[in-house]
Amino acid sequence: MINVVLGNNVLIWLQLSAGEINLFPQVLIINSAGTLLSTGNMIHDNTGFYTYIWTPPAVGQYVARYKIYTNAIHTILTTAYGIIGENINVEADLVALINAGVDLRTTGEG
Repeated sequence: MINVVLGNNVLIWLQLSAGEINLFPQVLIINSAGTLLSTGNMIHDNTGFYTYIWTPPAVGQYVARYKIYTNAIHTILTTAYGIIGENINVEADLVALINAGVDLRTTGEG
């Protein structure tokens, strides 16, 4: 899970298990009501990671869902990976993160 304080950008990163650097992932940001808020093309940073920066619009729960494509125009999904994702928890401030039970020593917050 990614934990973030509202007003901060979220660096969403993905490293594929086989280490591929020639694929074209997209991240879909979905809110707790199931509404698609954002679709972003992830950028390869030459270290094996694909990244995307997103700014949450409000406190709440979100999902980052990744689709991995074999082409730059995002029309052919790879068969090596299904659609994968992770949760994003956005709180109003650090106190709210602590009250939610987030261990700030492991999340990079603070």
